[in-house]
Amino acid sequence: MTEPTTDQEPDAQTAPSPTKLRVWPAVLIAIVSWFTLTVPIRQTPGELNGFLPMLLGAIGGLLLLLIWWLFFSRVPRRDRTIGVALLVGALALGQLLLFDPTAGHFQAVYINFLPMLTAALVAVMALGKAFGVGWPLLRFACLGVIVVGFGLWSGVRHEGIDGFMQPSYAWRWTPTSEQVLLVRDGAADVSMDSVVEAAADDWPGFRGSNRDSRLTGVTIAPEWATPPREVWRTPVGPSWSSVALVGDWLYTHEQRGELECVVAYDAATGAERWSAGVAARFSDPLGGPGPRSTPEFRDGFLYVSGGTGVVRKLDAATGSEQWRRNVTDDLAVESPPEWGFAASPLVVDAADGSRLVVVYAGNPPPADDAGVADEAVVAYHAASGEVAWTAGAGYHGYCSVHLATLGGVEQLLMATNLGLESLDVATGRRLWFYEWAMGDFPRTTQPLVVDGNAVVLAAGYGYGAHRLSVTRGADDQSADDWTTATVWESRELKPYFNDYVEFDGHIYGFNGPFFTCLDAATGEPTWPKKVKRDAKFNHGQVLLVEDSAMLIAVTENSGEAVLIEATPETLKIAGRFKALDGKTWNHPVVHRGRLYLRNGSEMACFELPAQSTPRGGAGDPED
Repeated sequence: MTEPTTDQEPDAQTAPSPTKLRVWPAVLIAIVSWFTLTVPIRQTPGELNGFLPMLLGAIGGLLLLLIWWLFFSRVPRRDRTIGVALLVGALALGQLLLFDPTAGHFQAVYINFLPMLTAALVAVMALGKAFGVGWPLLRFACLGVIVVGFGLWSGVRHEGIDGFMQPSYAWRWTPTSEQVLLVRDGAADVSMDSVVEAAADDWPGFRGSNRDSRLTGVTIAPEWATPPREVWRTPVGPSWSSVALVGDWLYTHEQRGELECVVAYDAATGAERWSAGVAARFSDPLGGPGPRSTPEFRDGFLYVSGGTGVVRKLDAATGSEQWRRNVTDDLAVESPPEWGFAASPLVVDAADGSRLVVVYAGNPPPADDAGVADEAVVAYHAASGEVAWTAGAGYHGYCSVHLATLGGVEQLLMATNLGLESLDVATGRRLWFYEWAMGDFPRTTQPLVVDGNAVVLAAGYGYGAHRLSVTRGADDQSADDWTTATVWESRELKPYFNDYVEFDGHIYGFNGPFFTCLDAATGEPTWPKKVKRDAKFNHGQVLLVEDSAMLIAVTENSGEAVLIEATPETLKIAGRFKALDGKTWNHPVVHRGRLYLRNGSEMACFELPAQSTPRGGAGDPED
C-alpha cells in the first residue's frame, strides 16, 4: 500500500499569500483632499480660509497618501520602494526635461497635477480590488496610469488661473493668442505731424481722469432689449491693461514676444496705428505674461509703466520715446514683486508749477532685523524724466497712486499692505497715515473718496472694508495736524482686485465673486440675500454711468457685459450679453456712445443702444 505523498506540503507552506490591498484609507484621503482643494476656495475666494485649505488639501493629501503607501497599503515592500522611486524620478525628469515651463511651477505640479495623478491611481486600485484584480496585474495598471499621466502633463501648457485659483490649460503645441498676434501684418503708417488733443468727454487713463470708474456727462439706454451692436473686434497681446481713449485714439499696453508694447489704435475701426516697444517681458505662472498697467495721456504725451519697472514718456501721435527710466534703478526695490509692477502712472501738476509723473513700486520686503524703507513711490519730472522725490511706506501692493482733495488740500493717496498713506504732491512728504496692516498680503484696489472728507478702503483676503474720516487742523498754524478715525468696518465688501464705485450714498462693488451694494454711511448691505446667486459675476469689474444711474459690470469667466440699475433696493439686471472669450480682468470703458472691452487676448468695441451726450464746456479732460 502506497503511503500518501507529502512532497507538496513544504511548497504550500512557503508560498507567498496573495496581496490583500488595503485601499479604503487612500480613497478616504483622496475624497477629503479633493474637497479641501475645490470647495473652500469657491465659497470664500480671495480669503485666507479659502487658500489655506486648498494648500493643505494638496500637500497634506500627498503626504498622507505617501504614508499610506509606505506603511498601510499592504503592497509588497519591493513594490512600495519601486513605486516611490518611479514617481520621484518621473517628477524630476518631467520638471527638468519634459514639462512645459508654465506647467512645471509649484502650483501646477503640486496643487493641480499630482493630486489628479494620485486620485487616478487610487481610483484604479479601488476599482481593481472591487473587481477582484490581483496586485501582480494591478501594479502594471498603476504603471500605465503614471506613464499616461506624465505623458499628458508633458503635452499641456498652463495658461494662468482665475479668481478662484482654478487653472486653465491648453495643448502646448497649439499657438498662444500672443503667437497668433505676432504673425499679423504690421501697423499702419501715421503722419508725423498728427496731433492728439483731449476733449472734456475723453477717458485719459486708468479708471478715468479721477480714477474712480465714474463716467459723467453722458446717458445710455436704461435697458438692452437687444445686445449692443459689435463695431469691431481685434486680437491683442496679453496684458491686464485697460484702455485710454482720447478723441479717435485708443491706447493700451500689450506683450508682443520679448517686447513690451504701447499700442495705438483707431478707436472707430480697431485698426492699429503704431506700436512702441521696449525689450522687457514680465510673466508669472498665475497671472501670465504682459504688462499690468494702463497708459496715461496728458497734453499730447503718454506716460506708461511696465511689468518689469520700465517707465516711459511717448509722443501720443507717433509713439516716439521722449525719455525712459526704471523704478528698480531709482528706488530701493531691485526686482518686480510676485505679480509684477502693476501701478499705472499718475500725471499731476503740483502747486509749485511742476508737472510730475508719480509711480508706485513698493519697498523691498523688510529683513528680520530691519524696518520698511521709505521709497515705495517715485515722482519724475514730466519734462525730463529726472527724479523729483521718493517717499512712501508699504512693500506689497498693486494699487496706483490716487489724487484726492481732502480738507481742501490736494494730496496723493497710496494704499499698500500697511494701510493708506497721504503724501504731499510737490515733495512727497507724509501728511497722514491710516494704519491697517495686512501682513504680507497686498492691497490691489483703489481707495474711494466719499463725501469730500472720507475714504473707503477695501481689500480681499478676508479683510473687508473700512470707512475712515480725514480731518485737517482748524487754523493755519495746525494745517499739518491731520487726524484719521475709523467710521465703520465691514466684511461685506471684499474686492479681490476689482472695482467698487459710489453713487447716491451707496457703494456698488464686489464682495469676493458676488456683486453687492452697501450703504456708504453705515457699511451695511442693502440688497436682499436672495439675489446673491444672480449677483455672482466672479472677479469682474464695474463702471458707473452716473447720469443714467446705471452700472456696467464685466464678468470674469464668461466674458459678459451686464447692465445693472444703480439702486439700493435690489439687484436689477437690465440686460447682458457675451462680449469676450476668455478670462477678463480688464476695466471697461464707455466713450462717445461706445463700450470698449478687452482681456488678455482680444479687444472689442460695441455701439450702445443710445448715443452718449457729452456735457458742454471746455477744460481739462473729465471722466
